[in-house]
Amino acid sequence: MNVSNDQFTGSGILNQAWLDTIGEERVAAWARFFAVAADSNPGELEYDRALAAAKKLDAEIATNKAA
Repeated sequence: MNVSNDQFTGSGILNQAWLDTIGEERVAAWARFFAVAADSNPGELEYDRALAAAKKLDAEIATNKAA
């Protein structure tokens, strides 16, 4: 059986699943950042990339909740 996204969006199931998944990724990204930050300094490539990845997921969640 094929189920379209339209069947889920009205009830919020698809949106909630997306938020759950991206929320887990966000937690992992911030955990990676804090692990990197313990051994790095701002301006170092690894530090900056980890911070950018975590902030990107924060922005995606904020954009989705605002919509």
